Amino acid sequence: MATIIGICGISGAGTTTTTKALAQVFKATALYWDDFDEISKGPDDYVAWFHKSGDYADWQYPSLVQTLKELKSGHTLKHPVTGKILVATPYVFFDSPLGRMHTATAQFVDLMIHLDTSMDVALCRRLVRDYQPKTDATATDILLELNWYLNITRPLFDATDIKKAADMAIDGNRSIEDIINHIMKTLENRHAQEHQNMINIRELHHNDIDTLVDSFANHNWEKPKSLFESYVMEQQDGKRQAWVAFVGQEIAGYVTLSWHSHYQPFATHNIPEIMDLNVLPPFRCRGVGTSLLAAAEEAAREKSSIIGLGVGLYDGYGDAQKLYVKRGYIPDGNGPTYNYVPLSYGQSIMVDDDLVLWFTKTFIGNTIARGM
Repeated sequence: MATIIGICGISGAGTTTTTKALAQVFKATALYWDDFDEISKGPDDYVAWFHKSGDYADWQYPSLVQTLKELKSGHTLKHPVTGKILVATPYVFFDSPLGRMHTATAQFVDLMIHLDTSMDVALCRRLVRDYQPKTDATATDILLELNWYLNITRPLFDATDIKKAADMAIDGNRSIEDIINHIMKTLENRHAQEHQNMINIRELHHNDIDTLVDSFANHNWEKPKSLFESYVMEQQDGKRQAWVAFVGQEIAGYVTLSWHSHYQPFATHNIPEIMDLNVLPPFRCRGVGTSLLAAAEEAAREKSSIIGLGVGLYDGYGDAQKLYVKRGYIPDGNGPTYNYVPLSYGQSIMVDDDLVLWFTKTFIGNTIARGM
């Protein structure tokens, strides 16, 4: 099923340019309202329509409606006008000038973005668009157009209703690069939120063990059964808590929280330690690690004002290092250790999983502050 993103705004707002640019960036299918004009019905006199009816349903575009419906359902089809093959790419971008005011097409749009372009900028863009290609255009032609706009058509370009009905608005006066970056960030956040909503975190159960071992083995990541058995046993003894993440019905990762750290500064101050956070490759960058950390932090908050963790120092831990910083963890100031033993100046050690830098985060009331 495709996610359809509508781009709406007045003529000259930049909807076509933006739709085309987004399709190129995402290598996605694009649909343009104007392509369907010749096989559709709409008001012949926009001014008369505006003053008499104002009903957006007067634009009858059944072929466009059917095309959107097919793409939304994940079907590939031939464009009824251009003959181009339309593929239901993950995102389909739709140049939709009337936005959600045209309910027949808007029913298939997942996110409607309004380009909030000022009327004077849109007017200038239309004049450049319409008159620059004409070699025989005169100043008189442009003056007549401006006079027509000033005295007759200007109210038609008031997009208050279209903007109000949209899901979000972006400043259409900005450069196309800024607009595209803004939309890309919006879609990225939306995608992350959708996956976040699909993630289920619960405590590790004994009957999860075989599935965990198999899931990690399927990705050439060996995890001994005895490891998870020890986690379950320590959980029963109150020494540790462990959580498993599911995306849909699939195990996506796990994390544990040890109440008795082997790292001396943590042990001295009774700081619980997040340990063994692992997310399977297909589920990375989808909020799974963040959700697991949040579960461990919430449990730690009930018993301690500080939580800690250690992270490896070679590039294999790069994603984890960035995640912990984003979550507000900072180094505890004691320097790295090797196999829990502090390192001294000039000491040579092997760079492997036992070379660790330690981080902490402090809870204050119902909020979280950084550091010890």
